[in-house]
Amino acid sequence: MIESAYEELLAKALETVGGDRRKVYGAPVENHQRIAWLWTVYMMERSKKEGEFQLEPRDVAIMMILVKVARLMATPGHFDSLVDVAGYAALAWEMEGRASEYREASPRSDPEK
Repeated sequence: MIESAYEELLAKALETVGGDRRKVYGAPVENHQRIAWLWTVYMMERSKKEGEFQLEPRDVAIMMILVKVARLMATPGHFDSLVDVAGYAALAWEMEGRASEYREASPRSDPEK
């Protein structure tokens, strides 16, 4: 029997989420609870400083770092998660677009800089 595209996608998702990731990070509800706690604290701190706000691309990068931190809480030292943290940190810095002692400012709207 030939699988349809969605059956193939769902089978791969089940294999990934129900297999390796569950073994590495624990039950999804536990991992997502850690992510929820970290995102809650982040959003609370952000709203204290800025009041009402809209999420920006840099927030997504920072919140993805928090996803990786939640995973690292279950698997300290997991190399792939640490690499992902470094990558998301670099993206957050790039999207900040401000001058610093390390580089000149680049407009946020110009992804080539």
